[in-house]
Amino acid sequence: MMKFVVAILPLLLAATAFVFLTLRLRLFQKPRAEGRLLFVSGGVLVTLAAGWQIVRLAPDYPY
Repeated sequence: MMKFVVAILPLLLAATAFVFLTLRLRLFQKPRAEGRLLFVSGGVLVTLAAGWQIVRLAPDYPY
């Protein structure tokens, strides 16, 4: 259970970065945003993969 709590932080950071990049910087309002879309979605996928590795490699604590 504890390792899932630890994994919330990178997932929260990924969601925050995605919202910031899409809303504040308005990356998707330009006509040719394919490269930016791939950059943002790739960054989100890498962050989610890092969160999954934290969950997978964290020791199980007997609570």
